[in-house]
Amino acid sequence: MSKKIKFKKEYFNPLYFIIRELLKRGVSEFYVYGGKSSSKSYTICQLIAIRTFIDECNALIFRKQTNIIKTSIKKTLLQSIESARLSPGFKEMEYEFRTIKGNQIVLKGLDSEEKAKGVEGFSYLLWDELNHFENHEYSQMLLSFRGKIAKAFFGTWNPVSSKSWVKTNVIDIEEWSECDLKLPSESSFVKLNADKTKCLIKTTYLDNYWTVGSPCGTYGYRDEKLLAKYENLRINNFYKYAIEVLGEWGEPQVDEPFFQDFSQDNVGSVEYDPSREVYMSFDFNKYSTCIVVQHYDYYEDVSHLGLQNGIGAIAVVAEYQFDSVGSEKFKTNAAKVFDLYKKNKIFVTGDRSGKQEGAGKQAAYFLLEEALMKICGLPRHELYYKFEGTEGTNQVHELSRIWCNTTITDLKGNLTINAKCSNLISEMRRAEVNEFGKLDKKAMESAKPRWGDYQDCFRHYIQTGQRIRFSNRAF
Repeated sequence: MSKKIKFKKEYFNPLYFIIRELLKRGVSEFYVYGGKSSSKSYTICQLIAIRTFIDECNALIFRKQTNIIKTSIKKTLLQSIESARLSPGFKEMEYEFRTIKGNQIVLKGLDSEEKAKGVEGFSYLLWDELNHFENHEYSQMLLSFRGKIAKAFFGTWNPVSSKSWVKTNVIDIEEWSECDLKLPSESSFVKLNADKTKCLIKTTYLDNYWTVGSPCGTYGYRDEKLLAKYENLRINNFYKYAIEVLGEWGEPQVDEPFFQDFSQDNVGSVEYDPSREVYMSFDFNKYSTCIVVQHYDYYEDVSHLGLQNGIGAIAVVAEYQFDSVGSEKFKTNAAKVFDLYKKNKIFVTGDRSGKQEGAGKQAAYFLLEEALMKICGLPRHELYYKFEGTEGTNQVHELSRIWCNTTITDLKGNLTINAKCSNLISEMRRAEVNEFGKLDKKAMESAKPRWGDYQDCFRHYIQTGQRIRFSNRAF
């Protein structure tokens, strides 16, 4: 009887359909984070309730503290069962919902590490507010959640601190790539790890049709009071808005930021223009990092983009990170990035060390040139590209700081970084000056994981792409 149940799409947000599809593709671990009203826990509870009922299996939902279960995740689960029109099929108990066929959704607090081991026999496992747990508890749970019965683990949380173990020990150790499935919000994403068994999802209130209404207007709900509250927070305390509402990672407030004139006004939606040249700025370290930039000269009309004429404009379109120069996959992955922009005239710039050869390795820019030829299928003399500003040495930090901040100040809102370039945005917020007035690279390189490559790409681009702008400027 249960297999004949039909669920209307009007019961769900887009996140539900994405998770359902990824389960079919073999993804077994889901890490879902975001800001307020993003409906992440609610949507996962819907899916768990449906799968428990239809597949006649069991599920287990954890919160760190037992005493708040009834006022938090239990309410969410009850609402999700009701919204999926499954209330007649479940019996509500104190810390459990039981189907008419005897299957269970159990709610537990993790008062001891031993409880993390008791996950055998459950097909679906949700740890709500994952960052409230301890790293060793999570590790113990993964070791115990195995076998044919175990189908999927879900971890949800609101990002508060970029130093959280969830970010450093779970998220940052994987290499994530964009998935073909998309959420409505420009600042949201769906990514898969290298073997496509894990999924990382960032979602916001703009993906929740019971906050902003469905695009067709026939279902969902537009909560004008809540939206006005968020807008007021955006205007008066953008940092809090970015973390609590947009779901950005919280960053420590630095005493003296390197990019002192960079602000949230420089973050937004950016449309790639296939008719314009692109600047691809590289940095070479443990990984090869690249940002893609398009810019407009001061005499070009940018009013159609909603920008101010007469001062030029810079748009950071995308960011990429792949294997190191010494890796066999370096050229292959570089070619994949070039393939996305092969219709454009390409200017390649970046870290000046990329011209150097050493330890039996060929120079990075030579390998990039070979990657360009491979993807375009043309001999070297017919390629529509140029290597620019790759000679000499990198700019000293003091001068780099002046150039970067002067550019940001001059262009104001005409310098825009795509909100999807989350790594670059985070690094530009975190970068600071040391006691000698230089970029504090030591803090970046000693961190676990190390960071700083994306902001290096930005600085290399400014040194090259904006050199002419500063040729007649005296400092």
